Amino acid sequence: MKIHASYLWILLLLIMTACSNDSSDGVSQQEEDMASLIATNDRLTESLERELKEKEALLIEMKEVEEENQLLKDNILTYKQQAIELEASFESEMAQKARLDRQTLSFLKAMHEEDHLALETLTQDHFEIDREKNILTFEESEGLTQSFHFLQMHPTYMVQQRLATLEEGEYTVEYEFYLTDEDSFDLTSTVEIKLAQSDEDTWAVSSVRYTR
Repeated sequence: MKIHASYLWILLLLIMTACSNDSSDGVSQQEEDMASLIATNDRLTESLERELKEKEALLIEMKEVEEENQLLKDNILTYKQQAIELEASFESEMAQKARLDRQTLSFLKAMHEEDHLALETLTQDHFEIDREKNILTFEESEGLTQSFHFLQMHPTYMVQQRLATLEEGEYTVEYEFYLTDEDSFDLTSTVEIKLAQSDEDTWAVSSVRYTR
C-alpha cells in the first residue's frame, strides 16, 4: 500500500512539472506575440508617415502645377488681348492714314486747280493765300516765314508716296514727282506735307515744303 502511494506521488509531481512547463511556454509565446505586434505596428506607423509625407509633397506639387497653369492661362489671355488691341490699333492707324492721304491729295488738287476756297479749308489759320500770285505763306514753329508756290501738275507727272508717319497729333507725308516721256523717267521734286490735329476730328495742313 505504501508503494502504491509513492507511485501516486511521483505521478502527481510529473503532472505538476508538466503544467509548470506549459505555463512557462504560454507566457513566452505571449511575449513573442506582443513583440511581433509592436514591431508590426511600428512598421505600419512608419509606412503611414511616409505615405502622408508623400501625399503632402504631391499636394504641394499639384498646387504649384495648378498655379503655373493658371499663370500660363493668364499670360495667354493677356497675349491674346494685347494681340487684339495691337490689331485694332494697327487697323485704326491705317484707316486714319488713308483719310489723311485723301486730305493731302485734296490739298495737292486744290493747288493744281487754284481753288483758293478749298485751300482755306484745308490749311490751318496761320496760312495766308496770295490769290494773285498763287502763293501760300505761313510761319513755322521756329518763327521763320515760308512761302510755297502752288504746285502745278504736269500732264506727264507720276506721283509716288515716299513715306508717311503718323505720330501723336501730326501726320507727315512725302510725295515724289516724276516727269516721264518715251525716253526718260526723271525725279523732278519731292514735297513734304504736314498735317496737324487741332481737335479730335479736325486735321489741316500745317506745313508744306520742297525737300528736293
